[in-house]
Amino acid sequence: MKVMLACGWYDLACPYFAMRFTMSHLGEEAKLKDNIRFRYFPAGHMMYIDSGSRKKLRNEVEAFVKDATGPGR
Repeated sequence: MKVMLACGWYDLACPYFAMRFTMSHLGEEAKLKDNIRFRYFPAGHMMYIDSGSRKKLRNEVEAFVKDATGPGR
């Protein structure tokens, strides 16, 4: 399984450090850590409101889906 977390720098609903803390305590094997992606945006919780962040989010999601569903998957 692959996971992408979209993090807004100014997100008060899902604070950056709380998400990092939670993900760092999953206890997954070292080889699985590469399956977890953090992507950061200069926005708040609804990063898609900012046009620059919305474009970046679209590109990041597109790249993630291609990687997760690429050949051999």
